[in-house]
Amino acid sequence: MACNGGTMLHQPLPRRTEAVPAVPAIPAQEAVLVDVVVLSSDPELFQAARDAVGERNPVWRARSAEEAANLLVTGRCGVLVIDMAAVSTRADALIEQIVEQFPDVVVCVAGTRGDEPLLAPLISHGLVYRFMHKPASARRAGMFLHAAMRRHVERREGRQHRDSEGVAARD
Repeated sequence: MACNGGTMLHQPLPRRTEAVPAVPAIPAQEAVLVDVVVLSSDPELFQAARDAVGERNPVWRARSAEEAANLLVTGRCGVLVIDMAAVSTRADALIEQIVEQFPDVVVCVAGTRGDEPLLAPLISHGLVYRFMHKPASARRAGMFLHAAMRRHVERREGRQHRDSEGVAARD
């Protein structure tokens, strides 16, 4: 309210402006709990991934392939984001090995245009689910990671269904 010579003028309160979320929210029925591992020493990529998946899903940072392997072995990984800048070995061989040993893990790769020729065969054969150009914003990372998390759940549920059918067939 403002005072104008003894008369009170009512002015509308300013509207509260809702912040537009960086990543569209996943509806509750689609919300999933998936651990995400980011193999990177890039704090911006790690933060983009953390911002993208929200507080509900754990995001782990691995600074080396060995740290990532430890998280994979302990079952703390549904989606693995590999930063090409953090891989000291041949990335294609590493990705092939991960997919062979952990078929439910969905692999996304972050890198530059220069990384595309090495990754193209892996993408076309379905070993790399998504490729993110760096720098990745939380919004772009969110689109990629939410799709990867859903894909992980589909793989896990498909395997569990096949496993239960195998048990039923043996009984």
